[in-house]
Amino acid sequence: MELGVFSFNKDIPLWLKIVYSLFLCILVPFYWHEYGMTNFLWFSDVTLIGIGFILWCYNRLISNVLMLWFLPLALAWNIDFLGRIFSGHNFLGITNYMFDSTIPIFVRGFSLFHLWLPVLLMWLFVKFGYDRRAWIAQLIPLWVLLLLTYLVTEPEKNINWTYGPTAHPQHWVSPIFYLLILMLFLPFCIFLPLHIILKKVNHKLKH
Repeated sequence: MELGVFSFNKDIPLWLKIVYSLFLCILVPFYWHEYGMTNFLWFSDVTLIGIGFILWCYNRLISNVLMLWFLPLALAWNIDFLGRIFSGHNFLGITNYMFDSTIPIFVRGFSLFHLWLPVLLMWLFVKFGYDRRAWIAQLIPLWVLLLLTYLVTEPEKNINWTYGPTAHPQHWVSPIFYLLILMLFLPFCIFLPLHIILKKVNHKLKH
């Protein structure tokens, strides 16, 4: 059944759609209460919620855009989180909140989706393929998201690293100049290489 550019895909198990949707229904209000509305601007949260819609109304292009945004962040998050667990040190500091005892443990536990969501994204990729337009399609939404994040969030939260490359704001260059660098660095130095890799893997999967 078609709905515009979306389709109700029967190849995605119904149980997965229901369980994922229930997870979101629990996570969203708790995140909103604990972290505030702006926390949903994180690439990870945009992807988490976006995939909730994708599972019901599948669109390969949007799914692939979200995968481009999320996989590099998930890699950084997992390195930082697992590094803290096994070595006692954070490499980037972006998972400090996971070890903050002032935040309820069950709220922190929700963030473990960074461990399993990449697996789900790769399953969708293997099952449905990769849209070659994904990198171009994500450029304008990416820049809008980064600019919006910069305008409405506090530097101390450093959401999407719009104020600095680690957990804390940078002070080497002006904030606007840093933001412009980030708006070029992410799509061309992070997402474009990943896009090329995914295209090549998708080509091999088809042959």
